[in-house]
Amino acid sequence: MNENKKGSTLYVVLGVATLVVAIIGATFAYFSAQASTKDGDISGGTSDVGAALSLNVTRDLVEASSEEGTTVNYNNLVPAEISNETDIKNAIDNKCIGTSGYVGCHVYKIEAGSSEALTSASIRLADLQTTATDYASWKFYLYKLDESGNVTIISDAKNTNHSFAAYDAESTSRVYTYSAGTPSGFDMHNNASLNGNTTYYLMVYLENKENVSQNPNETSATESGTGTYSGIITMDAAGGKVYAKFEAKVGN
Repeated sequence: MNENKKGSTLYVVLGVATLVVAIIGATFAYFSAQASTKDGDISGGTSDVGAALSLNVTRDLVEASSEEGTTVNYNNLVPAEISNETDIKNAIDNKCIGTSGYVGCHVYKIEAGSSEALTSASIRLADLQTTATDYASWKFYLYKLDESGNVTIISDAKNTNHSFAAYDAESTSRVYTYSAGTPSGFDMHNNASLNGNTTYYLMVYLENKENVSQNPNETSATESGTGTYSGIITMDAAGGKVYAKFEAKVGN
């Protein structure tokens, strides 16, 4: 992960996390969704698959913010250059802290599971939006980690530049329309089988580009990245569905 201010005016980015289901702690976000009873059962069985599903989304890489003597605030964010698996691995190894000492990304850990053996399940990035005027500067990566910490990016052919714009209501190029009643968004699990738990990661960052600004007093400027970003993760299988929603305020 490389940082380059490029003459940009950078201000403190204050992240305030709010939860649909639960809030745990004051310095980091915790999102949890447990399935409620659904009408759809596993075909040929008697178990309610909805009650078997679990989905937890937590802010990751935040433990250093509470270490004694640290000056790093994980709710601060500056533009970063992240474009491949090596950049992501470097960001993870450095807990998203660049050489300047600023935080260059936010990481969310997505833990999905089922107490029933499922032949197919979908874990979706169902919505991802920002109210920032320069919403095109907000980017993300979905990825998995192996036991050695190696990164495998999960890419969507409909959104090859990993842009919030594919989800953002303000974007003319939006390719996803979120619906609470029907499956929507990008299926990071690719409708694969699931027996137990699996983990994915979502990295959110501001693209480092000319004139990007985090000035909370000039939020209407075309280069302003200040605003809020929010997302919805869903899991659905055989009629059962759970979801977790997160929202972060960016700026003063």
